[in-house]
Amino acid sequence: MDTHKMLDKMVMRGIVAQKITCEKTGKVLDVKSGVVVEINYVRGTCSFLAVTEQAWSDIQATVPAIEAHPLVSAIKVYHGRELFS
Repeated sequence: MDTHKMLDKMVMRGIVAQKITCEKTGKVLDVKSGVVVEINYVRGTCSFLAVTEQAWSDIQATVPAIEAHPLVSAIKVYHGRELFS
């Protein structure tokens, strides 16, 4: 198993352990059906957008627009289905 995938799994498990709910459906995320978008800003701050896999199809089209924002330095997507399959 590569180190990046292992670290990504740890991040996803940590987020799920906090019982974060999907911003679209209100359901609590689980490791296999959760998708978390980590948004890092130029000023060094970070935020997370958490959704269920079901809501991801609605959200994923907006990710390139978020990434293009001048205050965003990087975006990382943690997709539970890909990490824990």
